[in-house]
Amino acid sequence: MVQYCRFQLCKKVVLQCRYHVNCVIAPFEEFYGYLLYITSPRFACMISKWLFNRCIKYQTKQQSSQTDWIKENRIIEENKLVYQWFELRYSLLWCRAALHYSAMSFGRAYFVSKSVRIYPIKFALFLLCVVLLCSIFFFDALRHSNGIVEAHDEEQVENIIKLSNRYISKLTQGELGFQNASETESFKTSLISYLSNMKQRVEELEKKVQILESELHYKVVAKAAISKCTIPSFEGYSSCQGKLEWMRAKWNSDSCYAEWGVDGSDCSIIHYLSEVEHWCPKVQLNSSLSSPPPMPQKKFDQLFFQNDFSALYAKLNSNSYFDWIKGRITRMEKSWLDGAKKLSSKLDISMWKKKKILLHLGLLSDDSGWKIAKNAFSGGPLGEMVQWADIISSLFVLGHDITLTISKEDLSNIVMPNLRSIKSSNCPLRNDQKLFDVIFTDIYGLKMFKKVTPDKFHLIQCNIRVVDSFGTEPEYNNPGYAVRHGKNSEWGKLDFMPKQFNTMFPHTPDNTFLGFVIEQINNVTSENDKQSIALVYGKKDEFWQGRSEYLNAIHEVLPIHGTVDEKEGLHHVPPFVENHGVLPGEDLHKLLHAAKIFVGMGFPYEGPAPLEAIASGAVFLNPVIVKDSPLYKKANEFYMKKPTTRRLSSQHPYAETYIGHPHVRMVHMHDIDAVKEIAKEILDGPSVTPYMPEEFTNFGMLERVAYLLEKQDFCSEPTFDWPPLSSLQVLVSEKESSCVDACTKQGLICEPNFFPYINKKSIFQELNIKCDTHSVPSGDDEQTDYPSVDGKKCYMQNNNKLFSCAGQHTNTHRICPCRDYIKGRVAFCKNCFVT
Repeated sequence: MVQYCRFQLCKKVVLQCRYHVNCVIAPFEEFYGYLLYITSPRFACMISKWLFNRCIKYQTKQQSSQTDWIKENRIIEENKLVYQWFELRYSLLWCRAALHYSAMSFGRAYFVSKSVRIYPIKFALFLLCVVLLCSIFFFDALRHSNGIVEAHDEEQVENIIKLSNRYISKLTQGELGFQNASETESFKTSLISYLSNMKQRVEELEKKVQILESELHYKVVAKAAISKCTIPSFEGYSSCQGKLEWMRAKWNSDSCYAEWGVDGSDCSIIHYLSEVEHWCPKVQLNSSLSSPPPMPQKKFDQLFFQNDFSALYAKLNSNSYFDWIKGRITRMEKSWLDGAKKLSSKLDISMWKKKKILLHLGLLSDDSGWKIAKNAFSGGPLGEMVQWADIISSLFVLGHDITLTISKEDLSNIVMPNLRSIKSSNCPLRNDQKLFDVIFTDIYGLKMFKKVTPDKFHLIQCNIRVVDSFGTEPEYNNPGYAVRHGKNSEWGKLDFMPKQFNTMFPHTPDNTFLGFVIEQINNVTSENDKQSIALVYGKKDEFWQGRSEYLNAIHEVLPIHGTVDEKEGLHHVPPFVENHGVLPGEDLHKLLHAAKIFVGMGFPYEGPAPLEAIASGAVFLNPVIVKDSPLYKKANEFYMKKPTTRRLSSQHPYAETYIGHPHVRMVHMHDIDAVKEIAKEILDGPSVTPYMPEEFTNFGMLERVAYLLEKQDFCSEPTFDWPPLSSLQVLVSEKESSCVDACTKQGLICEPNFFPYINKKSIFQELNIKCDTHSVPSGDDEQTDYPSVDGKKCYMQNNNKLFSCAGQHTNTHRICPCRDYIKGRVAFCKNCFVT
């Protein structure tokens, strides 16, 4: 009967081969499952290999007219990879069965042991089956896993097996079971450890199988592209030709290129440059060929919201430099959980991948010399600390696997062992070679990364997200352009994709708006707490210099309070100000809720405090910054050191643009009568309702971070699926106007993700722009203004890192990619949630 079953199953597989172009993967999995039940894993794998060879030979013979698809010598060359895939894939099936059976049996045994009713013979048989199945799995898996299990792990396995054997021996020698509850619990703990160890190894095998499936799929598709392809137009890929010429001469300089399928032919090179490095358009397969097999669906750990912060607090307790961050997270824990509950009702994150994320806070390191962590409790700058605390909270609550580091030593110990194991530094990392999916760090942290990984930094560069409070514009980011045009900044020339910079506010759409959360203290929100007082925004005495006349005008209307650090004395704070000193978070929020007016003095720029005041029901006096005024010159000096051309129109542009009246009142500090009149209007008018833009709530931050982590991928070619192309609106700007200005005038936002899509001749035609010439300036002629048009001369961008919404340096009309947005959630378009 068994022989008959074997014959029928083998016959079934051979017949199925005739109907599958892709013999490499289908249809063996189902067949192998049958073999596992009636034979051994070794025999099943041997039969599958034999059938695979027969299938390949049959297919090669039948498709002699289609040798362009897969040539026989290349099929044979691939067999090693396929065999490795077979061995791992089906060892995995076997160990899954062992684990499933063991776990079910353990469940039954556990309920028996709970009542201390042990049936010796049955229980001994159960344990014998567990050890037998697990031993088969371990030895089979260890043989096929290609070294993924280390020597010390093997020793641990042997120790666990010996422990289980000791229990079996005890039972079979006539001892009728455990004599007390503690011995029962000891056995239960041991067996749980055993099964947990099995589960871990199953997961390791699954990852290995997925890697092999991906490599196998890539090779099949690559061979199709190599054998015959149609080389596409390079329009929109200005660097493609140069990369192609380099690869023609240097493709055999590193074995990694051959591993990716490059054999020296133009088709294989362009296929590599399109699919792996994304410099060229995708190769079109010949239409007479059968379609390549679909990419195997990779399994991944699913995301689930975290509701227990104890694991996060344990990470933060490892270093006292995290104390301020931990304090903020602790105060806001309930708000984070409420935000997660609201998001879970709108978004199923379980369909998204759980990522391994490294967060390296370089600004807290001793090497930086900034002493931010030490000064956080005594009036030091907190903007960056606020954002980092909220990034850490968001990633943890969303369920990602996070690692926190501060020092260069920690960074070296974690990152370098993995990078040292990578032999080649020319080809991009495969997914299995990446220690982290995403890396968050700051500008100083980048310097530390480059010191730790001097020759391999470029391998992880596309995985990095730079936490950059004020933002970095493309013209400062691109090293060549910055040098040619004198865009000097100690924070610039980093050569990232502009969207890899993550800002506190939506300063410029060229960067990613990551944001932060406005903290609210729930027990102090009553309107009855409001008093006729003004609170001044300025923790340092130097901020008050030259503001006496302005503050005196407000003092004539209502009392003024401050929270100024008194350690170095108060030399510029007027005597009529009631100063509370530097307050802890909850006390500060009580004072904000009591104040009717929150007084800006022109500095600091773009901080979180005005939004916290507005969320507490206070009206923010936002000083206007007029060109050529002292405020303007001071702001220019401040931003001159930053990698941006942005010039402020007020102390807080976000509050001015996205919030406005009645929560924000614009004031000219030198116009004393107008200041006094505005203060009276606020004092005598009705109370202003607290306002919180949703993007600065815990829910808004979680939603934004969740989508950004899932949708942003700087290691792959742009797909234009998020934001969706349906939100694109192409506009032509006025002369010498930026795309930021052109889009804003129409109530839209410039979306740089769409620049590669519109950087084509066809877009000019769609806009009815008649071009006598289409130029792609390069080298010294590169500009951030392209694509653009000047008369009948049309220009396209040569460098994808110079696509810029903010650029405005030539006398041309810019071609601008705009999109709509949701009020209070500017990171999202109106169609961004349509599936």
